[in-house]
Amino acid sequence: MKYTDEILIKKGNEYKQFSYGNLKEGMYIQGVFYEFARQKLTLEDISIILPTNFSDMPLAMAKVKYPSEQRPDIIKMNVESDINFTFKLLEFPHAEQNLEQIIHYFYQVIQKTQPANVFYEKDFLPIMGKKLGWFDFKSHAIDCKLYNLMYVIPIKDKLLHGIFNCPYAKSKVWKSVALSVISSLESEDWKEEVL
Repeated sequence: MKYTDEILIKKGNEYKQFSYGNLKEGMYIQGVFYEFARQKLTLEDISIILPTNFSDMPLAMAKVKYPSEQRPDIIKMNVESDINFTFKLLEFPHAEQNLEQIIHYFYQVIQKTQPANVFYEKDFLPIMGKKLGWFDFKSHAIDCKLYNLMYVIPIKDKLLHGIFNCPYAKSKVWKSVALSVISSLESEDWKEEVL
């Protein structure tokens, strides 16, 4: 009987290692249920589907986590503040024609300035007739390792630059969630181009 109980407990805890569901109906992520909703960002009529329990990072906390004055314009974080999505709009004429070079440039800058980082994938996602470039890597903080997924997508004559990050220990589960979230980006500008 003990052996059967151990198997049941093990199987019952396995779901905590994965994510199930989708952005529309909600997801179980490491045993916690997350609801998602489209949220309008204050940048160029951009919206994205985010977990409903993510909130804006307070400025005092943002100044500590992102000490540069060039920190992201918007930082959405979970309750524990260890998982976040960032958004910054950069002036970048002709970004659409140069997206592959731009994502390669960001990749090289991080690789040269932080050589201890471990890089994984670099790819592109189609979004409403546009192309989003992304790459992911592991970085090192003072007390832990972080998983980072950096992405860029052109919007008018600008470039939306964003980063998803979480503790590296949570990355296997959160990477697919992060890719689903950034794939939900929408811009009124893109809708007008489709019409």
